[in-house]
Amino acid sequence: MDIRDFFVILASGSPRRIEMLQAEGIDPLVIKSSCSEDIRLDLSPACFVMSLAFRKGQSVLEQLQKSCGSGSGGSADGGLPEIPDKPVLMISADTIVCKDSRIIGKPADEADAFRILSDLRDAVNSVYSGVCLRVLDEGFSPVGSILLLCGRTSGWDITRMTTYGRTSRPESRWTRQVPTRSRVLSA
Repeated sequence: MDIRDFFVILASGSPRRIEMLQAEGIDPLVIKSSCSEDIRLDLSPACFVMSLAFRKGQSVLEQLQKSCGSGSGGSADGGLPEIPDKPVLMISADTIVCKDSRIIGKPADEADAFRILSDLRDAVNSVYSGVCLRVLDEGFSPVGSILLLCGRTSGWDITRMTTYGRTSRPESRWTRQVPTRSRVLSA
């Protein structure tokens, strides 16, 4: 089964994630998560990013279930578009950058982005992405899910730093990292 065989819900407002799906010919229903993204120091970066990907999806799942009640997915009353007669795949994800095993938060503005990247420049850092995929039934109940972790260690060059500092949503540039390792952590 191909991802195009699913009706895709993206539990994220990330312009980069939307762009990546659209580049593959997928026009997802985008629903932003309302869960807190506060950094938890009691978790390792890998556990934190997977936890956040899961919680973002859970938040959107609860929004969907409230919108449609216990009926079938999608109605004018629930505020959702009519869901085509095909399986539903919900994707939730998060990406973080770490330096010295410390999670770097998202920049507040362009100046903060430049400060963060100046600190990361010429230093080894790690980028982690957690992804949660859920297959949902017609009442938006999960029938299967999987968590994935992707990671890459790299440095930032001045070209990337300059581009990153000029974007209106600089944190979206972090998702341009290509994972070099990925593994299934839960099925």
